[in-house]
Amino acid sequence: MSRGLAGGGTPWQDCCVPLESEVAKRWACGLTGPDGPAWEFVRAAWIGWAALVLWLAPARAAEPGSAPAGADPARIGRLVEQLGAEKYHLRQQAEEELIRIGPPAVKALERALKSDDAEVRARAAKALAQIRKGAFRRRCEAVQQNLLWRAPLAEGASDGPVVAGGTAMCMLLDGRAYAVDAATGKKLWEAACRPDGGLLAREAVVYLVSPAGVLKALDAGTGRAVKDFKGPEVAGRPSLCGGIIYAAAKTGKALLAVDAATGRARWRGALPGKVPVQVAPVAAGRLVYVATDHGRVHALDIARSGRPGAATRWARRCRWH
Repeated sequence: MSRGLAGGGTPWQDCCVPLESEVAKRWACGLTGPDGPAWEFVRAAWIGWAALVLWLAPARAAEPGSAPAGADPARIGRLVEQLGAEKYHLRQQAEEELIRIGPPAVKALERALKSDDAEVRARAAKALAQIRKGAFRRRCEAVQQNLLWRAPLAEGASDGPVVAGGTAMCMLLDGRAYAVDAATGKKLWEAACRPDGGLLAREAVVYLVSPAGVLKALDAGTGRAVKDFKGPEVAGRPSLCGGIIYAAAKTGKALLAVDAATGRARWRGALPGKVPVQVAPVAAGRLVYVATDHGRVHALDIARSGRPGAATRWARRCRWH
């Protein structure tokens, strides 16, 4: 067995491996004697193995999925209490340690936000912000590891992307619809449009509002026009439901329903007030809901397709925030 400190060994030999096992010692001594090179070689090999084990131990403790050191709930509770300690360095150390512990400390810090001590509340809020910032960064890094492609945009996007027929499209701030191959990110086409009009996708067709305010249907793969809709000019964001496109007239005083397949107008419903261009109509069941700048939401009966107008089922005042 190891001699340890008393026998002249290193302090960590006794806690790692039996450096002088009887089997190894007898074998080495049988070759070159108790003080020969064979025994020295065996001892050096055991020492090297022990050093490797000790060197790798911290790395194993830090593997992903393992709890951070110091994540014991009782210790976290003590650290939260120290956020209000009299000495500044104790408060600072507690805050830094809680940030290092990370997500396991979140619940305790959230409770500390209700503390009567303003210092505790302030430091708990700072620690929570740092922990959440780190968690967000790690999630972004995980997404980056699975990134398939990146398509740079000369101008920022004004709306989220839509996908149709293997093509991903977004609206740019300068009034262009920009389309790329959804599998590779390669640019396919771009088209001029109203930046406040948004994009609608249905099967392999994308619908947009041209700069002149005319609804257009484009082939999602090529960007070529499939159909130009005849009828009054529209403004704002249209919506698509059940094969019908709902959009506000350019005057803002009427709601239009257009057949997405044929481009023919189904009906027109008069509205008091002007429809805000940033609010798209919402269709559900037999009704389509639209908001006006008079502070009212109108529910129109969409079952009256083919008739001169849409009947208003109800209108209610609401508060905008």
